[in-house]
This record gives sequence, C-alpha cells and structure tokens, in this order.
Amino acid sequence: MERIVALFLKRLNKKENLYLLFLSYLLSFCMFTYVNEFIYKILPETEITISSFEKETGKNINHITILETEETKKNYNIKEIFLKNKKFEYNLEGFNYVKKGDFGYSSNAIHLNNSKNKITLFIKKIPNAKIRFYNVGISEKILIESSKYTEILDLSENKIGEIIDYFPFSESKLFLLYAVSIYFILGLLLFGLIKILIKIIKKIKIANFLNNYNPKTMVLIIYLIISMYVTIKFFTNTLPKDLFTKTGSLFGDQEYYWHKGTLMKNFNLTGLKEYIHSFRGYFVSVLPMIAQLIGEKLKINSLWLFYMINNFFTSILLGYVMPELNNKISLKKSKNYQIFILLLLFIIFWKGMFYSVLADMIAMTCAFWSILLVIDLKEKKKAFLSGICLAVASLSRSNFTLGIYVILITFFLSFFIKKIRIKKSFFLFFFLGVIIVCIPQIKINYETGHIGLFSYDKKGSFVKGETLKESHLNGVTRYSFTGWPYISQDKTAQRILKEFSDLGEHRITFKQGLTAYIQRPMDFFIITMKKIFLSIDLKTSEIYPPQPYKPDSGSYIFSFFNYFVLSTVIFFIQTKVFRKRFFSKKEKKMGILLYFLYMFPQIILHVEWRYYLFLYLIIYYIFSFKFAYIIEEEEMIATLKQKKYLKYLCIYITIFFVVSSYYF
Repeated sequence: MERIVALFLKRLNKKENLYLLFLSYLLSFCMFTYVNEFIYKILPETEITISSFEKETGKNINHITILETEETKKNYNIKEIFLKNKKFEYNLEGFNYVKKGDFGYSSNAIHLNNSKNKITLFIKKIPNAKIRFYNVGISEKILIESSKYTEILDLSENKIGEIIDYFPFSESKLFLLYAVSIYFILGLLLFGLIKILIKIIKKIKIANFLNNYNPKTMVLIIYLIISMYVTIKFFTNTLPKDLFTKTGSLFGDQEYYWHKGTLMKNFNLTGLKEYIHSFRGYFVSVLPMIAQLIGEKLKINSLWLFYMINNFFTSILLGYVMPELNNKISLKKSKNYQIFILLLLFIIFWKGMFYSVLADMIAMTCAFWSILLVIDLKEKKKAFLSGICLAVASLSRSNFTLGIYVILITFFLSFFIKKIRIKKSFFLFFFLGVIIVCIPQIKINYETGHIGLFSYDKKGSFVKGETLKESHLNGVTRYSFTGWPYISQDKTAQRILKEFSDLGEHRITFKQGLTAYIQRPMDFFIITMKKIFLSIDLKTSEIYPPQPYKPDSGSYIFSFFNYFVLSTVIFFIQTKVFRKRFFSKKEKKMGILLYFLYMFPQIILHVEWRYYLFLYLIIYYIFSFKFAYIIEEEEMIATLKQKKYLKYLCIYITIFFVVSSYYF
C-alpha cells in the first residue's frame, strides 16, 4: 500500500497532474446534489420520541404542536407519522392531526393535548435535519428523547404563536465524515478516468470515413439524428412542458411566430396589421406558415412538421455551411469527425433549438451561408444568393441588417477608394437578392405607416409609449440586467440610473439612457464587461427552461463544460503558436469583424443567450475545427503542455464560476 501511495505522489509531482487533479475535484464538487442524495440514503435513522415534560396539574397544559413545511418534508411526513403513532394506547386520547387550512393553520400539523401522548419519529442523522414546533402558549417544556440523549426544550421564553426550529443533530459529524470521504474518492476516480480517456484519445485511430470530408452525407446523418430525437420526444409527449402554457398553446415568442404564420397563411392583412410587432421581420413566421399550409393539405401535425423543416436548416448549418466556411478561410480542411464534434457541442448546449418555434436557426444558417457565398466577392450568382440569405437572416434577427449596411457603405466607398477592387455588378446582384426578399416586408411596413426594407423599432410596438430599445434600456438599469430565461439585476447599472436622476417609476428615453451612460463612463465600461461575460455564461440547453433558475448539480456540471469549451477557445486564441498554426489572416480579420458587427452592438440591450447564438457558433467552430486537430499531432499535444494549458484551464474555470456566482 505504501508503495502505491508513493508512486501516486511521485506522479502528482508533475504539475500537469496537479492541475488535472484540481479540475477533477472541481468537477466532483459540481456533483454535490448527487453526493448529498447518496449520503442521505446511506445515513442511519435515529428514533426520537417527543412528549410533554410537565405533569398534568388539574388543568390541561400539555399542548404540543409539530408543524410540517416543505423543508421538514425532507426529514419527516406528518401524515405518515400520525398514522403510525395514533394506534398506540397512550395516543388514544388527545392525539390529533390538523390538516392545512383547518383552525387557521397554514401547514399540516400534529397536536398533542394529553400528558400521556407521545410521538415517535425516525430522522436521518444530518446536522440540518429539524423539527418545527409551534408555541401555542400552554406547554412550557418539551421532552425530547433518543437512544443516546435526553433533552428538554424550554419554550417559556418564547412568545405565543412563535415558531421554534429544533435541530436534534446539530453537533453530528457523521454527514461531514461521509461527504469528505466520498469527495476524496470521487475526485481520484474522476482523475483516473480522465487520465484513461486522454490515453485512449492519444491512441485512437480515426476511421477513414471520419477522417474524410463528406458534407452531403453529414447533413443527412445530422438531420436523421436530430429528426429521430425530436420525433420520439414529440410523439411520446416528452417534450419539455415549459414549451407550452397550461391551456396547451405555445409559450412566449413561439405563440407570436405561430399565430402570425396563421394570419399570413390566411392572407389576413387586417389581422396582421393589428397583431405584428414592427421590430420583428416577417420571415420569423414564414416557416410556421409553410408548416401549417403543408400540414393542413397532407393532414400532418403542423407543429411536428415545423420542427422537421427547421431542423433541416440546422443540419445544413452544422453539416455543410460551417465546415465549408472553414475550408474557404482556414489553413486546415474540415473532416467528418470535426463535424460530429460540432454537432455534439450543439446538442449539449443548444438542444432546445431543435423543438422551439423560433426563427434563430434559419437566421444563423442564412447569416453564415451569406458569408460563405460572399467571401470570394466574384461570382454574380453567389452575390445574388448571398443577398437573399443575408436578407432572410436580417428579417429573422434584425441585428444582421448591419451586414447589409456595411456592404452598402462599401459599395459607395468603392467609387472613391481604388483599393476596393470589387465589380459593381457584384453589388448590384447582391442588392437585387436583398430587395426581392424584402418585398413582403416593404408592404407590411407601408401598411403600418413606415417606408423601408426592414423591420423597424417604433414606440408602442412592444410596450406602450416606448420603443424596444427604450424598454430594454429601462430594464437593464432597473430589474433585468439579464433577460430571459433567468432575470437578474445589477447594482452598477442601477447606480447609473440613480445618479442620473431620481426618477422613481418614470421611464427614461433612449437618448436619456445614453446620456446617463456617458455621465458615468467608467460604470458603463464595467457593465459592458459584465455583459460580455454574461453573454457567454450559458446556463441551460433549453430555450424555455423551468423557472426559476435552480443551482443544482445539473446546472453546475453544465456550466463546468461550458467554461471548459470557452477556456479552451480563449487559450487557443491568445497563444501565439496556435494562432499562427491554425488561423489564417482572413480568419482572424473576419472573426473580429463579425463580432463587432453582429454581437457587440447588442451589448446595449439586456443579455439573452439567444441573442449571442452567432457568437456561440463561432466558439464551437474554433473548438471543433481548430482545437480538435491537436489529437492528430503529437507535436501540438507537447506544445499544450509547454504552454501550460491545464494551468490556464484551472484559472479560467475558477474565475468564471466566481464571477457567475454574482448573478446565478
């Protein structure tokens, strides 16, 4: 045994192993919910008897009341205890069960009003196990007995009507010993498993198919995987319940997109004019409209059909567009196994997109496809299709409109700057594609009193008397620094508003908000940095998760792996040797441009992770098509060690958890 321990400690002397051990224990600590449940199951139960310490003195003073709450239900069930104890002879009189709502009680209770009454219960020996008493003002002392101790609970100093929590095992060390032992073993087990996994990855031989590149086949495989998953969940009625309201209609934005699709299907222009939000483009409801049209004709469930159509675009994005983009701008070519890694990341972190009635996936697909088509700036046909794609993306998520404006500005600059050597015909075909897609939006805008190609933000379209930007800005500086699904406040943002003016309930305009920011530029910089972090601090794979946020092991493990991916990508980008080896100049420039064009402007709004899906896809692109290449090159694995990858991983993940804890 001593030899094994000595060998283990010798191996740990390597810094890489120490960092890996730290990460293993960090992951084991994330499993606290499962560890606690396991300990609770194996802990012994202790028998506790409760009775009155006082003897009857001519009048009935032996009134003891035990309450049940959601917290005490973990330790005892009042109804079960009552049924087990009422059969005893000493409980034939004066032993009563009080149902919630009776006699003004807000919870279930057991009431003892006879000096002979006793109640016996079995409780797990944990320090936070408690028994809740209600002081009715009659019995002053309660006798509590177990096999190892006897204690008298004195209520004489407590007020009538006061609730007293009694912790019978407050000094118990048993749970602590179990927990320390389990975490010690679990951390070592995870360390061993990770070491084995690393060895397997090093020795693995990638199959020919996985090492090749077959985008059409991969699109089909991805579509079959996603479709089978969603179809099974749909027809077995196991989709998340939070996707729907209690009445069965779609929840949140989904209902808007679906109903708008119904109005478009029926050519109900009057209803459409009254129903639409001006800031949402018409294309958000095109797929719902198509699904409803086909569903009615073929007598197929329209909602299921929407999922199938929407996931076709998801499959094209993951199986074709992203890997093709990598082939166009990268130094390394895409491979099938990298596409599988991209799919795996998307399933882990964004599976809710597979069964939500939203326009995000068609927006992302068309946005990246427009980049793929426009990248060479040569072919007229590709310019036309790129214009169509970017217009569809812009009418699905309005932030992509900025891309069209940039190309328009570039077009005008090309007349004055000779270095912009792009044919004028390319621009003309691009804008022709944009205009064709925008024709229905032009008509909708005209009907609502606006002339323009794209959706627009006007007062009263979402909140009475406010534009959407103003609504967001008021939310950020008051109560919703982070938006859906987990809303939280921020003191710095609230301070900016407070220092601007004592407004009370008065709402500020967008220009007032910008003025408030510029009056406290350092605070504005701070909240901007916070938002940049929160934009990548994804907490759930569901778009409509259960409310409120539950900080359990599932959430912590999810965050751990999200931080692992983020930390790896940040390390990869900041390390010069990897930047030079895996990123082309075009890739670097494009990455910076796309972030500041499509993502950074949204920082002015509150943080919703869906707004940053484009950024997440770029992160997964780097992880899948860059970092994954390392397993093929021994030299790069050695470089990872040399550049202290595991050390940075430990630092980044720890910092991310600490910063995130201020909001979640």
